[in-house]
Amino acid sequence: MDSLSLLGIIIAFGAVLGSQYFDGGSLNSLINLPALAIVLLGSFGAVLLETPKEHIKTAIKLLPNVFKNLPELEPTMQECVKWSMIARKEGKLALENYLFSNYSGFTKKAILLIVDGYDIDQVKNILTYDMQAWESKLLKSAKVFESWGGYTPTLGILAAVLGLIHVMENLSEPQALGSGIAVAFVGTIYGVGFANMIFIPISKKLKHYIQHMLVQKIMIIQTTVSILKGENPNSLRSKLESMI
Repeated sequence: MDSLSLLGIIIAFGAVLGSQYFDGGSLNSLINLPALAIVLLGSFGAVLLETPKEHIKTAIKLLPNVFKNLPELEPTMQECVKWSMIARKEGKLALENYLFSNYSGFTKKAILLIVDGYDIDQVKNILTYDMQAWESKLLKSAKVFESWGGYTPTLGILAAVLGLIHVMENLSEPQALGSGIAVAFVGTIYGVGFANMIFIPISKKLKHYIQHMLVQKIMIIQTTVSILKGENPNSLRSKLESMI
């Protein structure tokens, strides 16, 4: 687990709540369920309207990666060098012997292209296209949270305006105006807070994850090209180490 992500959330919200407390304010004054509903549910509704269903599903699947450590690239490098050594010693067809029990997805496709005898340009074009399609799909899904963070400040203002309307309807009670106005502006706090402390950081963290996994795919493409060129495994290792 990436403890820094959790620590970041704690520090961000702790700074806001701590400042309110030590400045003599009441923490209860920051609790307003109607404003919270307007900000979170209203902005989420806007995101649903804006975003295709498949990107929403992918965004939900991506979300847990915010709290996970980035996968190590060293094991991928070791596997790639192993393919190169097998292909050099036993021939490219030897890779097929353990293909289906060990790999899936992009990696499996890369090895199949080697085994099936495609030329270098074909392999590079096919895998590069797949990689770019994968990257585009995941980046669009990561932007779901960026969009969510873009809507919450505006919905926070809407919540504040609705609260002020409620205050104006009760001008006959001057003693309640101060607290009523304070409650009204809680919506603005929610909007700005959730945007800048939750949703936009989540989007940026997921983009870091995608960029990291992209390096893994580039390593696999480099390995397939190297095998098809008949390069020395030690030369491949040097190239992959530079990527890490």
